[in-house]
Amino acid sequence: MVLNYLKIVFNRLNEFVLYGNRRQNSLSEHNFRTEIIQNKKFSPIFFLSTGRTGTQLFAELLEHSKQTKVFHSPSALFCNAQSELIEQGKVSYEMYKKYGLDNEQTNDLVSQIFMASREDLLYKSYLHDKVYIETNNRITFLAPAIKKIFPHAKFVHLYRHPGEFIRSGIRRNYYIGDDNHQIGMIRPINTDSYFNLWKDMDSVEKVSWLWNETNSFIDDFFQTITRKDYIQFNFNNLTVEHINELMNFLNINDISEKTIKKAIDTPKNIQKSGSLKKYNKWIDEDKSKVKKICNNLSIKYGYKL
Repeated sequence: MVLNYLKIVFNRLNEFVLYGNRRQNSLSEHNFRTEIIQNKKFSPIFFLSTGRTGTQLFAELLEHSKQTKVFHSPSALFCNAQSELIEQGKVSYEMYKKYGLDNEQTNDLVSQIFMASREDLLYKSYLHDKVYIETNNRITFLAPAIKKIFPHAKFVHLYRHPGEFIRSGIRRNYYIGDDNHQIGMIRPINTDSYFNLWKDMDSVEKVSWLWNETNSFIDDFFQTITRKDYIQFNFNNLTVEHINELMNFLNINDISEKTIKKAIDTPKNIQKSGSLKKYNKWIDEDKSKVKKICNNLSIKYGYKL
């Protein structure tokens, strides 16, 4: 009995550390499912991206709002065993590519994957009257199922010049090694034109494919939802004005321009390891590889290769 009491106290302490205020709503977890989720009364926000696009900057910036609870890497929460969805994201991608974004069985399965790892955080965010926001790029390939669960969810597409992302990915040894992050990275499925070419592709080509495929997936997903539910944000246009436009879309109105400017002037999660010249100094052969794979989307996003 003492242990159960200590567990309750510890969980409440953990919850207070995470949310920073007392509960504002009173509802059981069961009723949260039946009255809030099933009745489509919850409006979380998700950032979709390749990663390496300023997700940590936005996570830290949005934490300045009293309206929000932001999660950048849920596996790192204090005393909380949430999943970062590394391999689950890859599985979701493969299923959607094979069966389509509107496949009912795929959406049901991916919904279960998502809720198993996020329901407690969503529930606690509701209790504390906070807007749930997740900037973790691994959530990208679960987006169609998330939209089915939460029809009022909003999505932010963060994108960045392919040359910059590819350089960062190569310096981080993408597609090299066998650690968990590498295992969870998407690869062409057997219907993809790059499937049979993959083993002979070099790092520039593989990371180019990753940039193009991830952003294409996001673009395809946006074709299935209404325009009012998403916004696209060019990370290469990181200005106070641009971020204010994003905040207006998200209905977040308590972050000052001074705070935004400070966030812009304080780079986050800078890649320090690995040596590779900036994209504009690459040899023409490597630039041609990027252009072959990424050119159409680059033009759409206003980038010159």
